[in-house]
Amino acid sequence: MSNLAMLDYVVAPDATHVVLIKQDFDHPLIFEACDKSGKVTREMLELCAMRLLIDFHGLPPDWDLNPNPKLRQALRLTPAVTATKRNKPVLERTLINPKFRYDMDYWTQLGSRLFPSPLRSHLEDCDLLIIIPHGPLHALPFAMLAWSENEFLVERFGLTHAPSLSSLRFCRERNPRRANGADGTLRRVLAAAVAADGDQNPAFFEADAGRLAEICRIQSPNTRVLQLTGAKQQNDRFPASKSRIMEEAAAHDLIHLACHGVFGGDQAIDPLDSGLLVSDGQTVLSLLGAAAMTPQDRHHWILSARDIFALSLQANLVILRACSSGRSALTSGDELLGLTRAVLYAGAASLISSLWNVHQKSSQLLLSLFYETWLKLDAATGSQVIPKWKALQQAQIALLKGEYVHPFHWAAFILIGDWV
Repeated sequence: MSNLAMLDYVVAPDATHVVLIKQDFDHPLIFEACDKSGKVTREMLELCAMRLLIDFHGLPPDWDLNPNPKLRQALRLTPAVTATKRNKPVLERTLINPKFRYDMDYWTQLGSRLFPSPLRSHLEDCDLLIIIPHGPLHALPFAMLAWSENEFLVERFGLTHAPSLSSLRFCRERNPRRANGADGTLRRVLAAAVAADGDQNPAFFEADAGRLAEICRIQSPNTRVLQLTGAKQQNDRFPASKSRIMEEAAAHDLIHLACHGVFGGDQAIDPLDSGLLVSDGQTVLSLLGAAAMTPQDRHHWILSARDIFALSLQANLVILRACSSGRSALTSGDELLGLTRAVLYAGAASLISSLWNVHQKSSQLLLSLFYETWLKLDAATGSQVIPKWKALQQAQIALLKGEYVHPFHWAAFILIGDWV
């Protein structure tokens, strides 16, 4: 059994506080997020969130005509950069360069403030931290905070997140692995994968479904996997259509959705209209086309947060490997938060999703490593033995110790909800 601590952050305009809860405490302890360099303000975190998306997504069109002074402030965060270095998204040829590096001191250095020394002394016996973010912290990756000079937070602790304390209680109650006498073994898996129209390598993107089925065949041979792939039916393979996904979702213990996210956009003013780009059963839209359409016009191709709220899920885990290329580069994260809450409200015990546009190859590798660990069964009991938080932590460390060193590759995915 893991030793855990719960950290509930509260972000105010001029300061941030963290409430620490542990099982052996008579009452919670409250600490201010600060060090000798200063306090953590809301504006500071908002600038970090803005700068992170600029670093990875590129500057928005006509950024130099934007009167928002915060944009210039974000570019001046340490290390300050000229705008020309951030005017394009991270590209494939950059990612394969072993010297690729975006220094992100503006975020990693906040580790000493968000985890001040008085708080750290209470975490020495912990291996799992439950993070309850607030405000801009919902859009920022705790895994890549610096715990020490040569150690990221994820190398020291496993991490899970929750939108709130109350939502975490409901997630635990819904987890079938916590039921009396349950071994938690997955019986049915839904793997749906569909590329957008115009994707350069749709076959690679849609290979997620087959890859997950192969891992289940090896690690959990009694698990049944339903694969939904592509825009339309081919032979006996059903498409990853909105209607089919919604029809099948309630009957599965694990749901894996590999598709593009469509967030924000000129026509989308309600976060509940944001969602996942899937098929209508015959076709799929391009990302630019989907982002330019009204929510009503693109309804047949978008599995929206509103649609997910209407589902009744029994899943232990939902994974969204959604490249959110349609997301406005400088949004606060409300759309992603809305999608997260929709999945948990619909009944899922937990969710793994990404905070920014993920790289196809490294994200597929990370999730493959996660599945290989999490789905592995104990030879004697036939049940799963590695909790989700540990499997994700091991996968992230494997990437940062291997070919994909930069946090861009391994820090995007976060576990939300129950951790076992």
